[in-house]
Order: sequence, then structure tokens, then C-alpha cells
Amino acid sequence: MSPWRLIYITGNGHSGSTLLDMLIGSHSECITLGEIHQLTLKAKGVCACGAANYKECEFWRDVDSRLQVDGLSGLSALHVDSADPEEFRRSNHALFRVLQEKTNVRWFVDSSKKLPRLKNLLSDPSLDVVPIHIVRRPEGVICSNMAKGRGFYSSLRSYYSGLWARYKYLRGKQSIVVSYEQLCSRPEYVLTQVMKRLGLTFEAAQLDWSSHDHHNVNGNKRTRTSRQSSIRLDERWRRNLSVWQRLLVKLASVKFRLWLLLRYGAKAY
Repeated sequence: MSPWRLIYITGNGHSGSTLLDMLIGSHSECITLGEIHQLTLKAKGVCACGAANYKECEFWRDVDSRLQVDGLSGLSALHVDSADPEEFRRSNHALFRVLQEKTNVRWFVDSSKKLPRLKNLLSDPSLDVVPIHIVRRPEGVICSNMAKGRGFYSSLRSYYSGLWARYKYLRGKQSIVVSYEQLCSRPEYVLTQVMKRLGLTFEAAQLDWSSHDHHNVNGNKRTRTSRQSSIRLDERWRRNLSVWQRLLVKLASVKFRLWLLLRYGAKAY
């Protein structure tokens, strides 16, 4: 059996990856790392436990100390998202080794989302990686992007380019697809299916995710620092997108589905 087992959540931004991360990471056999590729890059990022940043979090300070005992220079010396394959492997192995010793869990949850990171992790034979592709309706993702000041057309293009890149890469690979809308509407059912695929049994305590001790530093701040385990389907797009914008999204969706059908004979998610 592989020494490290990793659940990797990928998908477009604003698709609910942090929520899914927290829910899976609340299982007794799992621990969430959040968007671990940015751990040391966002020194000002508030930790889910409430610490101002990872440097002030007791959990990550202990990890840092353990790394130094192993002869490394601590977290700041790790380059877990390095473009160099050897450095990528060295840094991630060092981090996983210390985390395994500290937590003794069966699964780590990484919600970094980035496709290049997923490719690098899957290319490492010493890792057992299960990709989970979380997919949200394009209207919701586009609306969330626009709320951040991004344009409608660029958000529309970005959504489908990201969806296509992940669909193309994961096609034919062992992976799990999760619908954001279903996750919010039927969280227990969706989590039960996901945990079953991972060889685990759903635990009711997973739904009370905010009561657990989490230490992911990055991701949706409101979700990971919330002290209420509420799961609410965000459909603000229904009132914020114009009729014309919704029509353009619908046309783009039909085009995408038709293209997939003609090219692969397959339906979209």
C-alpha cells in the first residue's frame, strides 16, 4: 500500500471546492490541507483554526519544527508547487511524511484545484491520488467571478476552457465527479457516495464540519473560518445575471455538450 493517500479536489474557481474539502476533511480518517500549494505563499492568510496565519498556528508550527528535526529548514524551505520535478517530489514527500507522522490519518485532502499540480502528483508512483472534479453550473461560477470585478465574456471563456481541460485530462482515469448543486441540496447522499468510493463510511459528524479542528490556510475564507456548519446553495446568478447573459451561457453550454458528443460520443457532466 502506498505510504500516502491523497484526495485531490480540482475544478474551476468558485465551484465549492472549499466546502467539499471541509466536509471530506471532517471524516475521522481524513485531514484537510486546503490549497496546500499556497501554504507559504500566503503568509497573511487566516488559518481555519482562527490563527492570523500559518506561522502563528500551533498545528503548522509543529509541522515546521518536525521538518527541522528531519534536517530541513522548515516550511519556508519547501517548494510544494515547484516546476522542477525533483524539487516538487522532494518538498511534497517531506511534507506528507511529517503530516503522516503527526496525524496518522488514512487520507490527506488537497483542494489546490490546479491541473498542473494534479498531473505532477499523479505522475508520482509513490502516491495514491484520487482526483475529485467538482463542477458547478456555469451561471454560478460566472456570477461569482463578475462579483470579483471580472468581465462576463472572459468569465464565460474561462469557465469552459477550464472545464474542457479537466474533462480531457481526467477522461479515462479513475476519478470522482461531484456536482456543487447536488452537494448543497443532498449533502449526506453525495458524501456517502464519495466516501464509499474512497473505501470509507460516511460519518454524520462530517456535516457539522465547522466544529472540527481544521488548519487549511487558503481557499474560500468565509467557508473555512465559519463557525456555523450551514450548507446553502448559492444561486444569486438567478437575480444578478441578465436574461441576455443567461441566454449566452445556455448557448455556450449547448455548444460544449454537442462538441463533446461529436468528438467523444460522450455527455458532459
